[in-house]
Formats: sequence, structure tokens, C-alpha cells
Amino acid sequence: MLRDDGLSSYDYMLELSYLLFLKLLNEAGREGELPAGCRWSDLFDGRPGLLGRYKAALERLSRSTQGRVATIFSGAHTRIRNEAALNHVIKRLRRHAWFRDSQERLGDAYEGLLERAAAERKSGAGQYFTPRPLVESIVALTKPADKEILLDPACGTGGFLVSAAASPEVGARIIINHIGVELVPDVARLALMNLAVHGLEGDVLVGDSLYDSRLDIPPADLILSNPPFGTRGMPEMRFSTRVPIPTRNKQLAFLQLIVNQLRPGGRAAVVLPDNVLFEGGVAEAVRTQLVDACYLHTILRLPAGLFYATGVRTNVLFFTRRPTGSIPSQTERLWIFDARTAMPTFGKRQRLTRNTFEEFEDAFGDDPYGLAQRADQGPGGRFRSFSLADLRAEGLNLDVTWLAEKSGTLSSHRLASEMEVSLSSALEALAELEVEIGR
Repeated sequence: MLRDDGLSSYDYMLELSYLLFLKLLNEAGREGELPAGCRWSDLFDGRPGLLGRYKAALERLSRSTQGRVATIFSGAHTRIRNEAALNHVIKRLRRHAWFRDSQERLGDAYEGLLERAAAERKSGAGQYFTPRPLVESIVALTKPADKEILLDPACGTGGFLVSAAASPEVGARIIINHIGVELVPDVARLALMNLAVHGLEGDVLVGDSLYDSRLDIPPADLILSNPPFGTRGMPEMRFSTRVPIPTRNKQLAFLQLIVNQLRPGGRAAVVLPDNVLFEGGVAEAVRTQLVDACYLHTILRLPAGLFYATGVRTNVLFFTRRPTGSIPSQTERLWIFDARTAMPTFGKRQRLTRNTFEEFEDAFGDDPYGLAQRADQGPGGRFRSFSLADLRAEGLNLDVTWLAEKSGTLSSHRLASEMEVSLSSALEALAELEVEIGR
């Protein structure tokens, strides 16, 4: 009905977020957080003129300065033009006590809608929806613990934040201090609603986690993130305390931020594209900073097709921040699991499931810091270990491969996508060279 009224899936998610938040506060007896006249009980009491009252309430709420309410309703306005459509939605929402009776199902449904909305906007702003099976696998391996500070500096719709508190692998629900940062206000409000429908507290800060010094981002015990990739829309290269090596490359900037925001002894898992592993120049400097400050113990080479930009080949880097003053040991080893070679391309026909990562999880072991006993599977296996000291001596190229693709497995689409990534990397290198020459 709302699609007939001109709303896209993304518009629908925003609209549903406003209404659900009002409904959840009503059910929880917390309507006092909202000004009079802007509450579920005020708006939807059967009087005529519903659409006009709703528009006026959103206008007033959009000027709020109070925490979560301010973030969810910042710039809020309705795209519903038909009062009958709004009445229809309200009647459907009234059928359930959503928060009390259906919280788990509501959370699952909301995340399903987020995934649909992300698919519809797949070409926008380089934002990727991290597949839920991958999120759950990363959370299971890093084992969030009670009372820890969990940070996602590019949280999107909050998948990591939500999964960390409700993962069955860690037993009963645990209390985590969730901190998310999101640049796009619309996406930040969806992240806050994702926390709310799962019954979780937490902060989602709106702003640029890389360069906005006004954002109060605390040191974290655990950082889980899938930051945006690419260079489009980045400002001129500039220095910040969180990004000490200037770059236009978003993934290199976010990797520096994550290293710097980890507490000594803290751990991280971050999704990054292949070029971070092998490029020279700034990328090599950032890799050196990473292995100097952290023990990079594991890389998971992800299968193709996990993200909407299917040509971008990605990895998950698992690392631990070294204690203050410690230096790398010559005996440290990097373990790499190749879940990409001779694997299917995932998409609509080949669905990604948690079972996809079962072999990797077994090989990783049960220690969230990568210290479990592990076995090198040899040249024919998917899990190998390499001396970090030897890799340093060879330019710290972490793009190590040993399995061969079967003949004819690379499609023309994938080859074209890889060429596009290579050209983008070359343009980035030229831009950085221009800055160096101009100094």
C-alpha cells in the first residue's frame, strides 16, 4: 500500500522507524521522553486529521536535542501523502505488543527489511550491507565479553552492535557498552532503531569518525567493522590524530583509526578489500603501522559476491593491540584461510549461510585473540601460516596465495571488476604522488 503511495523500501524503513519508536516508547511506559502532543497516545487516538497531526509532530520532534530522540527524528518528515495509507499502517502496528511479545521476531524482521532496503540502494555512497552469516561468524570468533566497550566506527545499520549482544555462542544476553558512529543521519537513525527493536541500549554518534574531533569516541576493548571502501567523495588529504598517515583512501584511513582506538590488549576484526594487503606507498606504511602496533594473527580471504559491488574482493583481518611499549616478536606468524579460491560466487542463486564459515571457525579455534592451537594444512589446504618477519623482509605483502583457480572460473564480469579496482588504486597512487610533489 505504501509503495502505491510512492515510497521505496528505503523510505518505508525510515517511516517505519519513526512509528515503531513511538509505539515502543508507548509500550515501555516511556512516553515522557517525548513532548506532549508527539506521543503515540496523543497522535493515534481516532480523531480526524491524523496525517496533519503526524506531520506536525515530526516537525517538532526533528528539532529535539535529547539523545536518542534527537538522532532518530533529526530532519524527520513523512513521505506518506495519503491519510488512508497512514491509518492502514497504524492499524497493523496496533495488532501486537511488539516490544513485549515479539521482540526477537521483530528484530529479525527489521534486519530483513534493512537488507532489502540496502539491496535497493546498492549503488549509493559505497555503503555495503554486511551479510548476517558473516557478522555472526565474526562475533562468534571474537567473543564479546560482559561490560566491554564495543565500537564500530562505520556502523551502518548496526549489524555488529546488535549481533554482539545476542550471539548464542556467548550464552545469555550480555551487557555491552555499544558505541557506533555513522556519517549519514538516515542510516544512523536506522542503526538506533535496530538497537531499540532488539531491546538494547547504546549510542550511535552521527558524524565523521575519521576527522571530526568533536566526536567523543572512547578507546575500545573490541572493534568490529566493515568500513566503506574507495575514494569517492573524500576531502583533500588531511591529518587527524585518528588518521596520522594522510590518505584519500577510506579503507586505509579507517584501518588507522581502528588501530588507534583499540585499548592495549583489545582485539579487532575488520572487513577490508584486497588492495590494503599488497599496495605500496601509503598502503605499505599503514600495514607497517598495523603490525608494529598490533599482532595481526589471522586473515580470512572472503568468497566472491558477498557485497553488492560483487567485483570487490574482500578479507577479514583479525588483530590484537600490543601492550604499551611492547615490540613484535620474531616468532609471530600470520595465519591465512583461503575461503575464496575454488569457491562459488554467492548471490541470489547461491545463498550465503553460517555453514559457509564452519571450516574456518574450526581452524581459527576457540581463543578470540588467535592463540588457540592451530594446524597448517599444507599447500593443498585452505589454512596456512607464514612468518611475519619473513613477510616484513619482502615488503610486507600480505596478499599471499597458494591455491590455484580452476581453468575458466573467472568470468568476464569479474575480470572487468578487478580491472576497475586496479585502475582505482592507480588513480589513488597518482593523487598521492601529486600531493607529495606539491609539498
